Amino acid sequence: MRLKRGDISGPVLAILVTLLLIAIGVAIIAYFTFFAGGTTQPVISITGQPVAYMSDIDAIVDITITNVGSAAVTLSEDTRLQIVSPSGLAGQEANIDAPVYVPPGGSTTLSFKFEHQWRAFSQYRFATGILTLVDTAGNTVGVLELNIRIAGGG
Repeated sequence: MRLKRGDISGPVLAILVTLLLIAIGVAIIAYFTFFAGGTTQPVISITGQPVAYMSDIDAIVDITITNVGSAAVTLSEDTRLQIVSPSGLAGQEANIDAPVYVPPGGSTTLSFKFEHQWRAFSQYRFATGILTLVDTAGNTVGVLELNIRIAGGG
């Protein structure tokens, strides 16, 4: 086999094909990274110790949350806290009283009012609850189990 003038040798052709395949691979990775990126969503976490305290004859539970996700969320009045233990408090439930907006990276405190229940709460030092976070579209953003410190209880 003789090479004619203008022909590409085998090793040069192999290098060109390899470079072409690498370029196609880089283009595919770039597409999925920059143009078809991941979905944005809120991710809520609890910051600090949730606490229950007395307000007249009511028990108020304050829970500080942080949105560590990449999308804002507005929590609706359907966001609720249900007490699951101890048995003397189990089954009690309260909702937030107004929608709460939490931007990405933002924090806020959710307050739950258990009307006429301070006497029941004050008998305990801790309670366990289930926090169900619901946005204004009716989607459940998260369900979190938490321990609540009862200030002045026990």
